[in-house]
Amino acid sequence: MEDIERVEQRLENIENIEPILTALRTIAAATWRAALRRLEAAREYTRQLEEVLAIVAPQEPPSDSGRSKPAAGEALLVIAAERGLCGGFNRTVLEAAERLIAEQRDQGQTLLLLTLGERAGHHFQRRGEPILRAERLPMTTLWPFARAQALAEWALDAYETGRIDGLQVLYNRYHSAVAYEPVTRRLIPPLMAVGPPGEEAWPPTIVETDAAQLQALVMTQLITVGLYLAVIESAASEQAARFRVMDGASQNSQRLIEELTLEYHQARQEAITREMLDLAVGAGLLHGVREEEVTSG
Repeated sequence: MEDIERVEQRLENIENIEPILTALRTIAAATWRAALRRLEAAREYTRQLEEVLAIVAPQEPPSDSGRSKPAAGEALLVIAAERGLCGGFNRTVLEAAERLIAEQRDQGQTLLLLTLGERAGHHFQRRGEPILRAERLPMTTLWPFARAQALAEWALDAYETGRIDGLQVLYNRYHSAVAYEPVTRRLIPPLMAVGPPGEEAWPPTIVETDAAQLQALVMTQLITVGLYLAVIESAASEQAARFRVMDGASQNSQRLIEELTLEYHQARQEAITREMLDLAVGAGLLHGVREEEVTSG
């Protein structure tokens, strides 16, 4: 009976966990698909902004004269996950961040840490690293664009006032459902990637807005969208990893349920057989059979 109770308890525990695994897998799949859709839309918006910048940039070269100097150091935004259950996603990006910080320190440079996601914040807090700014990510939804805009505005203000010397972002770039890699991108100061002028378009583009104001607006939007792209691409990598983990766990739970169900029935049959034997012995049936067999022998 003790074996039956043990198997029954294990079976009940796994049956209670299995719906949770299925739900987490479903949420991860839905968030993953949503992240890919937003990623595509953000890339298209970036392409359009770069087209506008290619038109206005030659008319008004960028100016950085209003920035205060010297600055405290370069800022590094590390994007991890808000929670676990996503395989090696957090470990990959955090180890890459530690390597980058160590390399910068070996060169005598200082990195000011910014973190997105509770896992990143806790990781560096445990190591005694000072964090300039830490933000959390949603648990079951994607980071809204408004929060990316607010963070980008804060970073631009910190850059212009000399609190930071620039901003890099480190995150897991999405490659496919089974592949991602940690990468570092510079957001501030932005890189002016304006190509050489080609053939003059017809009809020629008319820019009625002040070129300097339009360029400043476009550059701000490019920085904001670049930050949002990094967060969404990280989310796509995270949710793909979580889906794989939850899918594997769900399949394992189904296999364990089948094995424990079979083990439970076998143990139950053995217990019933022992009870019948005990009843037969108690009634003297088996003893009488043995005596007849001995006499006839």
